[in-house]
Amino acid sequence: MRFVYLVFFFFMLLTGCENKHSNPSKNKVIQKKEIDSVQSNKIKESEKPKVIEEKPLISRALDSTRTFLLDYGKENPETKVVIETSFGDIEIQLYKDTPLHRANFIFLAKHHYFDNTLFYRVAPDFVVQGGNNDDSETSIKRSRIGEYLLYPEMRHNHNRGAVSMARYYEDNPRRLSKPYEFFIVIAQKGAHHLDGEHTVFGRVTKGLEVADKISMVKADSQEWPYADIPMKVRVVE
Repeated sequence: MRFVYLVFFFFMLLTGCENKHSNPSKNKVIQKKEIDSVQSNKIKESEKPKVIEEKPLISRALDSTRTFLLDYGKENPETKVVIETSFGDIEIQLYKDTPLHRANFIFLAKHHYFDNTLFYRVAPDFVVQGGNNDDSETSIKRSRIGEYLLYPEMRHNHNRGAVSMARYYEDNPRRLSKPYEFFIVIAQKGAHHLDGEHTVFGRVTKGLEVADKISMVKADSQEWPYADIPMKVRVVE
């Protein structure tokens, strides 16, 4: 009988370690006071769909990326986007004096990158962070667009309602931005410890209360929502 109890106890330990919900890059712990960029493409190699090899739309080279986005920005001067969620819409005004980040966000929105990505981090009285998903569709989109970085354009502060770009903290002394993941500051007093660390490239003009609602959903200890919060981004003008 003692042996049966030991087997049962060991089985319970194993099942208790199982992941109870799915979120992008669960193995990446993000500290509350940092806005790191998470890794996508965590799908097992055997589970990834085959992708036709083609040249990415945006080059990995920093100067080539800069030239591409500046040219794209001249042809696509829009400065207003709307993030659509099941909680409501969030309207964002993009800054003209952050031309690389503005053009990048418009480019991604027009190429439907953000559609069905998630708000994958919710931190009450701090930020909501989105632009990633651990599904194969997002992985394919990133492969086709390219794995590139953006020169920083740090001209604005992280006031409440600021829209800023995530970045890697490790091995990134130039504070280069990752292009895909962004966050919205919801802290009443702002998040000014991030000033000079991340590029603020826009601000919420309508729907900040929607971001507040998103920040209050149930989440685990690493601030990952238990239920997915998908988004779509459309360019308004």
